[in-house]
Amino acid sequence: YKRGGVFIKHKNKIIIILFTVVALIAVGFIYKSIHISKFESLDPSWGLGTKVTRSVSNDREYSWYVDQMTTGRNDIKNCGPSVVAMASKWQDKNSTLKTRDIVDKYIPEGTSFAGVYQYTLYTWLKENNVIISSISEITEESLISELDKGNILIVGLDMKDIKYNPNTTQRVGEYFDFSMVYGKVSHYVIVKGYKEVDNTMYFETYDPFSASQTYSDGQIIGKDRYYASDEFIKAICEYKEYSSSYTDWTDVIVIKETK
Repeated sequence: YKRGGVFIKHKNKIIIILFTVVALIAVGFIYKSIHISKFESLDPSWGLGTKVTRSVSNDREYSWYVDQMTTGRNDIKNCGPSVVAMASKWQDKNSTLKTRDIVDKYIPEGTSFAGVYQYTLYTWLKENNVIISSISEITEESLISELDKGNILIVGLDMKDIKYNPNTTQRVGEYFDFSMVYGKVSHYVIVKGYKEVDNTMYFETYDPFSASQTYSDGQIIGKDRYYASDEFIKAICEYKEYSSSYTDWTDVIVIKETK
């Protein structure tokens, strides 16, 4: 009986321990959910909504944004060189690589330059010691999976698939009206996070085409710009289809978190 009593006591301890572990795991999940909704508030003027159910932002505490329209020669076409410079700075805060360095090295003055394709950016990143990989599957889930790992992305877009938003106080949608532009509007942006707000998923970007425009609070317009997932994925796929006529390599570039 004594042995039985001891056995029962030990068994009860095991049950209590298992219950405690399960409870702690449950509390962790609850806390995570509460943490997102309770501590992350959104300014209604941003135009995203109010109730955040999921959120990731792989930002840095130091400045790493580049406005391509301040980069000198070829500035209007420098979205590619600018996202490479941003990626380098994001991965290594001590990086001194500038957009102008990339332009001067890879696009000599006098060279006919109409933009670059993803593989060119991939090559530039490799040559400048940025640790990268790539993904060929373009879905909301595949992008979120990489962002959840702490990585950021470089994507090519056809900006005509992003709706123009004339409201200059909001931070969602395209802030330039490309409707009068003939043909495709190819553009590169950094994807650094996402927010699911009121059951709509948005990707958080650093869009280099700001042209020094700012919001009323002084933040430059291309920083933390949000694009609705359905439009964003369509814009990537449209660009991928278009660029595949000229190049075999159309993957999304993944900039690895190395901390």
